[in-house]
Amino acid sequence: MPTDGEEQRLQGDNVRKKKIFCCCCTVSVESAALIIAIITAVVSFINIFLFIDADYSVLAIITNLAWCFTAFFAIYGTWKHCPQAVFPFLVMQCLAVTFIAITLIGSFVRSFYKTFSYNRELIMFFYVIFLPLELWLTYTVRRSYNHMKASSTEILEL
Repeated sequence: MPTDGEEQRLQGDNVRKKKIFCCCCTVSVESAALIIAIITAVVSFINIFLFIDADYSVLAIITNLAWCFTAFFAIYGTWKHCPQAVFPFLVMQCLAVTFIAITLIGSFVRSFYKTFSYNRELIMFFYVIFLPLELWLTYTVRRSYNHMKASSTEILEL
């Protein structure tokens, strides 16, 4: 029969185990962050070649290269359980959330002008849908980063 202290420790371990899961308690946070990083790396690598002919290709290529590099760092960091390698990807995720929020606010303000077109409505609708998704992805990567950071701290304490 466990003592009160052992029972609290076991309950704490169960709570900790539950916190590392996401996506209907079937995929761990680290696996979800790895999947997010792989999809981001593939999409940004493809986008590099799609934006070559565009007028704003330099900015688009630089942005997609930054996404590619940080996604590869996140893949490596998740594989090696290194939170420092995941941190740049987390920063890029936060910057994406900020950019989407600012663009959404700008689109909303511009919607009051009489020259508001159908394309702007579509863009605003896209950002309204995409912002919660990006927030959830960022939250998942942050949880993975915090879990890896806590795990590496526990290993160092041993």
